[in-house]
Amino acid sequence: MGNNTSCVYVTRESSRYRDCQWGNPAHLIQKLRKHIGLLAYFTAGTAVGLYLVHLLAGEVGALVVRQGIEGVLPVALAAIGWFIVPLYAATRSWRLLFPSGTGPGPWKSAELTWIGLSVNWLLPAALVGGELVKLRLARRRILDSGNLVASLVGDKTIQVATQLVYTLLGLSILAWVSGRVVGGLREAVGLLAFAGVVYLFYRIQRGGLFARAAMPLRRLVRDRARLGINAARMDAAIEEMYQRPGRLWLSAGWRMAFRLLMAGEVALVFWWLEYPAGLLTVLALESMAQASRVAALAIPAAIGAQEAVIVAAGLFLGCPPEVLIGVAVVKRIRELGIGGAGLVAWQLKEMRAFARGGSEDRGNSVARH
Repeated sequence: MGNNTSCVYVTRESSRYRDCQWGNPAHLIQKLRKHIGLLAYFTAGTAVGLYLVHLLAGEVGALVVRQGIEGVLPVALAAIGWFIVPLYAATRSWRLLFPSGTGPGPWKSAELTWIGLSVNWLLPAALVGGELVKLRLARRRILDSGNLVASLVGDKTIQVATQLVYTLLGLSILAWVSGRVVGGLREAVGLLAFAGVVYLFYRIQRGGLFARAAMPLRRLVRDRARLGINAARMDAAIEEMYQRPGRLWLSAGWRMAFRLLMAGEVALVFWWLEYPAGLLTVLALESMAQASRVAALAIPAAIGAQEAVIVAAGLFLGCPPEVLIGVAVVKRIRELGIGGAGLVAWQLKEMRAFARGGSEDRGNSVARH
């Protein structure tokens, strides 16, 4: 302990604290390289995203020229404000997957949900990066990592299940409007096949085989003890979660409410642009927009795919092109505004943890010298 370059680990009230002296240049360079790489990645990604938005702006010039930028920004700001409502629903959905009286508090849950959505919106994270970031941030405060991982696994399962239901609803509306029942049935059969995959994933979880999937989680940190996850404990926590069917159904209900409430921003655009549209049209457009993000999960932020689906589905429903473009633009502004702020919040937390020497991790540890 007399060496100024050593890192000392001690155990205190089931939590680990690290007192690390910064006299070791190699240790400092390693830390800086990791975070500078992350910042460079986000900077480059933001630059590419803004360039793609600039290209998109060229396609929506008709709307901007006709009404001016003032005709787009007010409703976009309203959509950003409206997002508080579906965010509350998503937060409630996740918290219900913890045992009663455990898990993060309401504000912390909302913050982590916001950051997780931001990662899934804007980064090439295959729609699972948000959950991994939530795990990374939440494990610094939650002692029982088994329940934390179980809640994230259950939340992702419910997300996919409710997305399937919502997509089926959107396809049903499109099939009803067009009268093409055969085409609608074909897409429905494909979704039902995917639902079978989701059910298989559910059965694997109930079968206690999730220990194999826990290995990638352990590789997220160099010291496996820091993650605080035991495969057997995680399997047990997942099984306990599924033995609370009432809370599971409530969670699914709140997640479905989140998806339905996201259609509010589509309704706001229609109202602002004075286009009369029924509830079914609004729900169908939002359903297809959310489905496009799943189908284009390999494309960062689903750039281009989301816009194409919104315009195609809207034209199919008889909506004017300029109104549909307005919907696409408002969605992008909301994602960049809320999602960009979420990424900044995430990096601020990472830099704060870096400044503290990463001492926020919970869990038992063995003293090192």
